Amino acid sequence: MISDLHTHTTASDGRLAPAALVAAAHAAGIGLLAITDHDTLGGIAEAAAAARHAGIGLVAGVELSVTLTRTAPPRGHRLGGPVGSAAAAAPAPASGDVEVHLLALGVDVRDAALRDHLDAFQHVRRARAAEMVARLNDLGVPVTVAGVEARADGGAIGRPHVAAEIVAVGAAVDVPDAFERFLRDGGPAAAPKAPFPARDAIRMVHAAGGLVVAAHPAFLPSEDALDRLVAAGIDGIEVRHPSHGWASERFFVGEALRRGLCQTGGSDYHGHRAGDDERLGRFSVAADVLPTLRRIA
Repeated sequence: MISDLHTHTTASDGRLAPAALVAAAHAAGIGLLAITDHDTLGGIAEAAAAARHAGIGLVAGVELSVTLTRTAPPRGHRLGGPVGSAAAAAPAPASGDVEVHLLALGVDVRDAALRDHLDAFQHVRRARAAEMVARLNDLGVPVTVAGVEARADGGAIGRPHVAAEIVAVGAAVDVPDAFERFLRDGGPAAAPKAPFPARDAIRMVHAAGGLVVAAHPAFLPSEDALDRLVAAGIDGIEVRHPSHGWASERFFVGEALRRGLCQTGGSDYHGHRAGDDERLGRFSVAADVLPTLRRIA
């Protein structure tokens, strides 16, 4: 069975509406799909209805932005080895909190604590977007909060929506250029996210019946970060991801086996990037390493 356990819809920063993404997954031969929008479950209900109609399994998920307090200096290359300059992570600060991403898979969408956290985080996202707009205005870039909110179209607001507005007003040639000029971590218009300790996030997801997976782990700043995520209680590692070369994938499979963690894989589908449609379903993992996940379709 082909699976894809890392995808995004218009509920956050993806191109396709949830039902359209399910249709694309079905056309790609995917039998088990996880919707993992950034800090929101907003696309799950629509996706579940479409998945039941299409006859494919759907896992309710969410990609969470969490923080770890750095206790070791960053390495000179990404964890798992170099995977190409185009995907290289920006240098991380030598001290302070570092942001990492976790996939929460198979959560109970009715869990009150999870829903309350995600609802509150949407307010935080809107406030962060407003701060980035203010910083851009100070730099002479005439973007507006209303324009950014329109791009999000009711979904979770993120930096890609701000970047698209920067391009629309002619201050950057494309979204990657907008990130490089203004919105990259440490950039002149970047605004920090509110801290959410990884251990608290993991406890919340476990209480909601889900499993927690370290997303695209090649972007972790050091093996120490992976050590601390394991100590905090993660259940798995996303061993297959478009940012992983062959050597990185082999490294993370070995880490999962060594640490007794499950293995997942996903395309990180957003639909905006070149090759996204071809990647959908291309990062499946074998059934014998796939964790047992709560399905809602």
